[in-house]
Amino acid sequence: MLVLSRKVKDTIRFPELDITIEILKVKGASTRIGIDAPLEIQVLRGELETEPTVARKILVDADTEHDTRNKLNKLSIAAALAKKLIERGEFNLAAEKLEKTISEMGVPSQTTSGLQALLVEDAENEREMLAGFLRLHGYNVTTVADGVEAMEFLESNEKPDLILIDMNMPRLDGPSTIHLIRANVAFDKVEIFAISGQSAKSAKVDVGKNRVAHWFQKPLRPSDLVDAINKRCVSAELASAGYSNN
Repeated sequence: MLVLSRKVKDTIRFPELDITIEILKVKGASTRIGIDAPLEIQVLRGELETEPTVARKILVDADTEHDTRNKLNKLSIAAALAKKLIERGEFNLAAEKLEKTISEMGVPSQTTSGLQALLVEDAENEREMLAGFLRLHGYNVTTVADGVEAMEFLESNEKPDLILIDMNMPRLDGPSTIHLIRANVAFDKVEIFAISGQSAKSAKVDVGKNRVAHWFQKPLRPSDLVDAINKRCVSAELASAGYSNN
């Protein structure tokens, strides 16, 4: 056993193990020390050697932190790559890279409903990023750039379960598109979720059961959007299938 005399702020180094011990405080017969060691090295108080349950918990916590750090590092690199791709105008590839990274990290889907969603947004990078996020949550998403393309899609394809629509768009804006959709009784059961930098009042859009299900003012929190869709659309789908919360 190596015996040393140390003062407060003095350290003891184990260079081959990358461990540093620092004397933090000495009071009477008690000494407070700090130990800086790699995550994979188990550090226990002597009395815990007889408490295997606690020892295992400390080791598991270290493993969890190490895994979390690795995931955050991977996501950080993916975000940096996506930023560069967006700067080069490669929006679809940026969304694809982020979607793949998040999927590989094992992020669970909050729903596997397979609901059909039509996303109407003229900003390409926002459109593709949001579409990728929704697909990770189990939605089948079709994207279009404005109200004209949205109406063309609705006229020639099976109607979606929900429509996510921006307000400020060229050719045919959000309020006008909503008016056209609601004028057709075939789309009465299609839920509409509005996304805009302005308020519903300033856009002159009614938010209610028969018009727009929910109004989201930018900046959008995608998780709030998914929660609202789940509450409105998934619950309605389960109810129509004969399921109940009771």
